Amino acid sequence: MRISTTQLYTEATRNMLEGQSKLADIQSKIASGKKFTSLAEDPVGASQVVNLKRELAQFEVFNSNIDATRRRLELEESTLDQLNIAVTRSQELLLQASNGTLTDADRTSISYELDELVKYAASLMNTQDAKGEYIFAGSKGTTPAYVLNGDGTYTYQGDDTRKQIQVGSSQFLDSTDTGKYLFESIQGDVSLTLLGGASNPSLASSLGELSVTDQSEFERFMRQTGDIRLSVTEGELGQLYYSVRDSSNQFVTDADGTELAFIPYDGTNPLGLEVSLNLPGSTVPITLPSSLTAYGVASDDINNPEVTITGNGADRFAGAPSLNEPDTEGFVDLYVNNAPGPFSVEVTYTAATSQYAYTVVNAKGDPVPFIDSNGIIEIGGWSVQMTAGTADYSAEFELVLDPAEEVSLRLEQPTGNLLNALADSAQALKTLSATSNEERLELKERLSSALGNLGAVQERFSQSVAGIGARLNTMESAQFSNLDFKLLTESTLSAVEDVDYASAATELAKRQLALEASFASFAKIQGLSLFNYIN
Repeated sequence: MRISTTQLYTEATRNMLEGQSKLADIQSKIASGKKFTSLAEDPVGASQVVNLKRELAQFEVFNSNIDATRRRLELEESTLDQLNIAVTRSQELLLQASNGTLTDADRTSISYELDELVKYAASLMNTQDAKGEYIFAGSKGTTPAYVLNGDGTYTYQGDDTRKQIQVGSSQFLDSTDTGKYLFESIQGDVSLTLLGGASNPSLASSLGELSVTDQSEFERFMRQTGDIRLSVTEGELGQLYYSVRDSSNQFVTDADGTELAFIPYDGTNPLGLEVSLNLPGSTVPITLPSSLTAYGVASDDINNPEVTITGNGADRFAGAPSLNEPDTEGFVDLYVNNAPGPFSVEVTYTAATSQYAYTVVNAKGDPVPFIDSNGIIEIGGWSVQMTAGTADYSAEFELVLDPAEEVSLRLEQPTGNLLNALADSAQALKTLSATSNEERLELKERLSSALGNLGAVQERFSQSVAGIGARLNTMESAQFSNLDFKLLTESTLSAVEDVDYASAATELAKRQLALEASFASFAKIQGLSLFNYIN
């Protein structure tokens, strides 16, 4: 193969330029400290670098959130300490005012200091952080937590939503507590409110005064039951029963573990019978009626079972789905003595033999006695007739006792805030005189109630401070975890993108030697000439 002089020069130039380019690449990597300076050199490595740098940016945000949350929690802790001091001073003043040797003028002087403590506490409860957000307003950080009304009362304007800050990849912490939780824990008087449902006003007006014996147990009971319904039912021989159901129509269990389902009571007293409902954490006296007919309730309406049809049996009743009622009281007694109901009835008809097969069970699934009259089922004197038909079929329905007298009640206990409780106490010291026996007793009760409420507020403060300490410890642990993850990520990032200087320096020396050899060999080759030998 012939190699021309031009080809020699071209090939030598290309090799030297390629060597210079590779040498320049090595020099660039050493200067930048990176394994690659363009995406084309290592697409996979470049993608890893982007992801790792994004993780590092997240850790920076987490640490920033931790610092901000720590400042807010420390501010809350300091504010609660000051509020606790104010509440403690208020307790001292109320105890001093309870002294029977003080005059009305002395108590009025004490009320002036209470007024100032109310203003001071209000300013603390509207504390703002470095960003100007109200720390106790919940998610409404730009709205003052408490505002003074024209009548001298204070109203909470925030909500019960705690702001959560992300301090880890999957870890969130509450940045502060809400004023709803901290300051709105003053319990008012418990009441039993009539919601309606009683046609007989005497039953609705027979409620006594509710007495709470265990506040926490009573609150738990209210949360579980919701509204309660008191019903009265009349059975055979005028026997009266009362029942108490919750908002889900389940029978309420009293504090002794007794299910308040069709409890028999003596109705011979024309004035009725007073019973005490011993509910969990509370008691309430109720005067039950001596009879239902005595209050104008029609005998046909005393106990009116309802029929609820399910399955495919709606068209299998003889006429409209109704009940004959030859023995109302007998049905009530059967209903009461079997679990009690409702009674679930299943009927199967076989056309070939024109036979019916019935099954009747109570709410617990236990069998209930009935009379089968080939198409007519009788339960406690109540009967339902089924059609025969020309094909096999099955039907299901329920018998549910609808009490004639029922009243719905709601257990309520309104809450107030710390500021209004202190303001009310100060007002009582100004207006109630110790010279009046009634006012002196009222003042004693109000001061005693205020002291109890302030103690409950301080307990809430204590719980919140403990929670703040727990969150601060959690944030410290999260910060250490984030630092460990950050170091691990930085190590991985360095392994992916940082150049190995020892290898790069060796490669640089090798490329330099190759380029110098290329220069030297070209100098020898380009000096060769055939005419030198001819001469």
